[in-house]
Amino acid sequence: MLRPGTGYAIPGGKGDPTLKSTCFSPSSTWQETERNQHLSNEIRVSTPDDWRIRGIVGAFYETNKLFDQTDWAYKTMPTCTSNGPSGTVGNTGCLSDLGTVPGATVENPGAQNDNVSFFEDTQREVKQTAVLRIGRLRHHPKVLTVTAGTRHYKFENSFTGSVTYGFDCFEQGAPAGGLPQ
Repeated sequence: MLRPGTGYAIPGGKGDPTLKSTCFSPSSTWQETERNQHLSNEIRVSTPDDWRIRGIVGAFYETNKLFDQTDWAYKTMPTCTSNGPSGTVGNTGCLSDLGTVPGATVENPGAQNDNVSFFEDTQREVKQTAVLRIGRLRHHPKVLTVTAGTRHYKFENSFTGSVTYGFDCFEQGAPAGGLPQ
């Protein structure tokens, strides 16, 4: 039996009555690394102020990329070291290391460190483009000016990467370095 706040019990082996429960630390931490890339440009060209018919044209472009990598180090159980001899389930009382799927769009591919039981490695990109046209006609100087304009706006948003958790890998005989494919 565990006292509150002292840890959690993990069975030493499925269906093996000779193995006893082991307590592991409930301590956990996380580490987050973010990187941003942001570029914004705008240009406008207009006719002189004293012309009766005036015009303004312009273009706008923006791209914003956010790279986020967060590792939650919740795993304090031992790491599995092999699949075991041919025909056996492999290690028991352990968790496999987590890894990314080959070819995934991530900043840190491959197996994560031994204590990571949940991680996020994602990229978000936002692109905005716009063009504008404005026309002005001074019908009666200093009394009435007619202005009309239009703006075309396009917004693109993408989100790629990997979010992986490993709480289901306990004693599954998964190979070290990631979940079986």
